[in-house]
Order: sequence, then C-alpha cells, then structure tokens
Amino acid sequence: MLNSDQKNILKENGYLIIPKQIDDKIIFNAQKSFCKIKEKAKNGIYPFIRVYDDYSFSKNLAGIEMTFHKDILDQQIINFIEKSNIIKYAKSILGEDIELDLSRYHLTENFSHVGIWHRDETINHKNQSIQINVFLYDETGLQVVEKSHKQHFNNEYEIKKRPYASYNLSKWIDTKAGEVLI
Repeated sequence: MLNSDQKNILKENGYLIIPKQIDDKIIFNAQKSFCKIKEKAKNGIYPFIRVYDDYSFSKNLAGIEMTFHKDILDQQIINFIEKSNIIKYAKSILGEDIELDLSRYHLTENFSHVGIWHRDETINHKNQSIQINVFLYDETGLQVVEKSHKQHFNNEYEIKKRPYASYNLSKWIDTKAGEVLI
C-alpha cells in the first residue's frame, strides 16, 4: 500500500504523514460519533479512560481506551478506520501477520497532558512494531526527533534530565483530519 518513496521517507526520517484520503462526510460522521463516545466517558458510562494531571475542577480526560469495545464502537467509526487504510499500511510495513496492541483516543481539551520523551519500540514482541495515528481533527500536538530511530543521541542525557521539555532538535508535527501518521 505504501509506495517506495513513502517507505524511503519513513525509513529515513522515522515517521511519515499520509495525506487525507477520506471523504469529508465520513470524517464529519466519525467526529459526531466520537463526541458521543467522549460524553459517555465523561459521564462515567464508559469506564475505560485515562486521566492525567487531574488538577482541574472537572475530570481532565486525556484518553479513552479500548476503542473497539462494543459499548462505544459504531459504524461511523468503523467506516472512518476502514477508509484510513491503516491495516493496509501496517501490512505493507510489517507483513501480513500483524496484531493490535493498543488502541486509544487521545484528547486535549481545557488542559493538555504533556508526555515524557520516549522511543517507540517493540513491546512484548520479537519483531518490529509501529505506531499509527489517524486524526479525527486538525492537530499540532506531537513532537518527533527526525532520524532518532537510526542513532543514539549524543545528548540523550539532556532528554532524560528534562523529560517534559522541548528538545532543540525536535519538530512539531502538524496534521489535518483524515491524515495518517506512521
């Protein structure tokens, strides 16, 4: 599914943004479904959530876990995921034998959670793993250090000393609704 140019960009930079290939109506319908899912989570109807830095007067919902759970999954979300082609992208990178380890909706509302610097890596696997994000909304919320997957940082201690701070070599990623980030 990925062409050779896209694979080369991913291999070289450590990440790839795939332009939107999803119809605006499908995105809009998925956004409406997501709003219903978020309300269930906020109202305690759906309990599988992440709350970070909860110093606000309302629940600072940072994530909704188990996105394929029967209590929240609906056809509009399925359509969005299918049209995103993430399964095809994963197979074109990893081969036919793939499995999903984690699925989560990330949220940023009144207060944003800033995670610590980390390297995505294999978890409980002998083989390669990847992270794929599909965006329901336009967003600038993820930082990467290009080519960091290829080498050890000369100043990796700087990241460990200030795990929440921007790194001088980091780059903010701008994404639009319907785009895919690998």
